[in-house]
Amino acid sequence: MWVSGFGDNRVYRHEGIACAPASVAASAPAQISLIPMTPNPFSESTRLEFNLTRSHSDTNVGVYDAHGRLVRTLVQGILSAGPHAVVWDGRDHAGKTMPSGQYFYELQLTGKVLASGKVLLIR
Repeated sequence: MWVSGFGDNRVYRHEGIACAPASVAASAPAQISLIPMTPNPFSESTRLEFNLTRSHSDTNVGVYDAHGRLVRTLVQGILSAGPHAVVWDGRDHAGKTMPSGQYFYELQLTGKVLASGKVLLIR
């Protein structure tokens, strides 16, 4: 589900996943601004908002479990410059309801992770 939207600044690391809710990798501060998933924690759905300063042909947003396995791809493809938002309903690719726990999300542009963070699902 797409809606519209936009930045913060804490950094975490978990099993090889760099997590920076609402922060952008130092190498590309002008490409995106990001608001971490809210609400956090959540039980029904959570929303990630970001703003791209230019169009990107290879944009990916994925949700990963605590072991680093991809749970669901929320965005894959071309996105225009401007505000974007995506909602995760706590389900995997097959539509299966995921259990309570900590999950991680990543925003990638052209194969590079530019922002990531963590979100807590409570059932």
